[in-house]
Amino acid sequence: MQNLDLTQRQTHYDIINECYGDIQRAFIEVGGIAPGVGELSHSSEWHYCKTFENKHKSKVGYVCHHEYSGNMPRVRVIVHSFANGGATATFDSRFHQNNHNSHFHNLEYSKIVRRPTSTELKKSEDRKQAEVKRREQLFKDHMSYWQNGSPAIGAHGYVVNKKLDDNRDLKVNRNKLLIPITNLDGEFCAIQSIDYSGRKFIFGNSS
Repeated sequence: MQNLDLTQRQTHYDIINECYGDIQRAFIEVGGIAPGVGELSHSSEWHYCKTFENKHKSKVGYVCHHEYSGNMPRVRVIVHSFANGGATATFDSRFHQNNHNSHFHNLEYSKIVRRPTSTELKKSEDRKQAEVKRREQLFKDHMSYWQNGSPAIGAHGYVVNKKLDDNRDLKVNRNKLLIPITNLDGEFCAIQSIDYSGRKFIFGNSS
């Protein structure tokens, strides 16, 4: 952390000039190239800056705030990239007088919540669709198990332990007790599978 001498740092230009290396690092953090000290000290409006990668041209910009903390000048430079979902780096010269009458500046970097890219969104949607298809296939498989199952459920461990009466809708297949579940229209919407130990699984139709 650098010390700033109060007698030599009375203008925003002085602060920017002294801390220019740290300001440059804020730009580099998000892929931008810092403008000169003069440009930073004479403008407090939003500007786009040069970038290290041509594909990010006009996607990185900054604003340099010239403020005062008490009677002392304060400089805040906020650099934002709209590339790759967005990111922000901030330089802030906060002056706090200590026991030795010296002042210092702080450099802060912060990442904003990154927006997913179109590629990431597509991958996420593909995963969701794959999961839907997987669940649909599981439902079809268990529906087939139920249709081809045996109505002789009396020997199934769960039926014995729970002392359930025989029911024509209950079937056993592959040692699993299969129970069809219907909606209000009487349509099959899920199959409940219960193994010998009583573990229950429901395989629903997502359509």
